[in-house]
Amino acid sequence: MSRRRRGLPIFVVCLDGDSASRHAAFERFVVPEISRLGRAAQRLTGERTAAEDLVQETLVRAYRSLCRFDGRYPRAWLLTILRHAFLKDVQRQRPSMIVDVTSHDSDPA
Repeated sequence: MSRRRRGLPIFVVCLDGDSASRHAAFERFVVPEISRLGRAAQRLTGERTAAEDLVQETLVRAYRSLCRFDGRYPRAWLLTILRHAFLKDVQRQRPSMIVDVTSHDSDPA
């Protein structure tokens, strides 16, 4: 099954609500790339446990959005999800800058 967007055929890899087609698409497109995702996550995080958590988050996100995936370039799609999950995690962990205006000396002398 395919549909067209901007003149290019877009393939539907699974149907929303059809868990069998979603599972088959996950097996076909995602499972073969898990080891590569692990290596990429290890390079990004530098820690084994953090890399495993990042891969797990990537797999969850990929599974949820699998029916919107067009079937082309699964590795690039998964690595993009991995990168976005990593950046979101870094952003969540970064402390926000707190400025205490009362600590500045208000005497201009």
